[in-house]
Amino acid sequence: MQASIVAVSTWPSAWPSAEATSGDSASLGPWTHPSPATSQSPKAKPAQCRKKKHRHTITLVRAYPAWPNAASRQISRSLGLLPTLRGLVSYPKIPTVALAFGALAIGFSPVLAAFALKPEYGGFGPAAIGFYRVFFALPFMWMVLLAVPGKTDAKTTKHTRRPTGLLALAGFFFAVDLVLWHWSIKYTTVANATLLANFAPLWVTLWAGHLFGERIAPRFFIALGLAFGGAVVLMGASFQLDPERLFGDALSLLTAIAYGSYMLAVKKLRETCPPQEIMAWSGLFAAPMMLAVALASGEILLTPNLNGWLVLLGLALVSHFAGQGLIAYAFGHLPASLTSLNLLLQPVFAAALGWVLLGQALGGQQLLGAAIVLGALFFGNRPEKSK
Repeated sequence: MQASIVAVSTWPSAWPSAEATSGDSASLGPWTHPSPATSQSPKAKPAQCRKKKHRHTITLVRAYPAWPNAASRQISRSLGLLPTLRGLVSYPKIPTVALAFGALAIGFSPVLAAFALKPEYGGFGPAAIGFYRVFFALPFMWMVLLAVPGKTDAKTTKHTRRPTGLLALAGFFFAVDLVLWHWSIKYTTVANATLLANFAPLWVTLWAGHLFGERIAPRFFIALGLAFGGAVVLMGASFQLDPERLFGDALSLLTAIAYGSYMLAVKKLRETCPPQEIMAWSGLFAAPMMLAVALASGEILLTPNLNGWLVLLGLALVSHFAGQGLIAYAFGHLPASLTSLNLLLQPVFAAALGWVLLGQALGGQQLLGAAIVLGALFFGNRPEKSK
């Protein structure tokens, strides 16, 4: 007990007195509480005066600026989830979300294209559907480009012109992709066309290392194989191998190559061009090509059915303007191989939309395939741990 008395008697020498504090501070002996503008000695512990009703660290930091270490320790105790949130925020979250919504938007395209091919919706031809898909979206893409031209680098604009040739090549690949894919829907099932056309990530992965120097980790190939396996399980119930549909299946595989080449061109263009410029100029090159094919093949280009025009307008705004625009944006922030892998979300979204819009029930096999695809994409998107 005597030791305690001695300890208390020595405190006033180490602590500032009430007179040493500001005029509006309350005198509590050695526990004099300073005003927010007063700086205290690092040895002082006035935080204990507030006890539990003022434990928030914002008050401590404002009242005691001379104690950054103590405040930091209190912040870390109060916000224990911050390390986990920082790890999530460090991942390229916005481009990944944009890519997911882009895959969802282009998931509408097989359903809407199948509607446009029906006679009650105008009976448009495959090339005509592709032409209107791009043509109706062009005014919106050019309005976005004129309103938001995109950032330019003063160092590069002096020596670099607009890559018109590469933009035309991207438009050519996209026109071939749409024409072949719409033709494949006409000559085979929607499930066959969707599944085989989604082999485009394999084509992109084969060229991403050569064109962009991307290092493809073994884990990515595992995720790619699992995603393909899940897509096969998902579409397996509807997938049909029929000699009469081999021509449509072959067109679907050629669609995968054309679309993969388009994605590689977009990835290269994103090094110097904003996404709105790519979409506006590539669409300007793609539309005349598809119109020429539609005229040469004698396809229907006009119809009195309002439903058909609404379907084509939805295809243009949802699948092309929104879907392809978001995907082009993501290509500027994510590796080409990873971006193409995540586009395997399209069969999952297409199956879900077929269930909602067309009443196609999802059985256990489809749900299992969708779960495998989602698990593979989660595995492939996990950031590598630093060694």
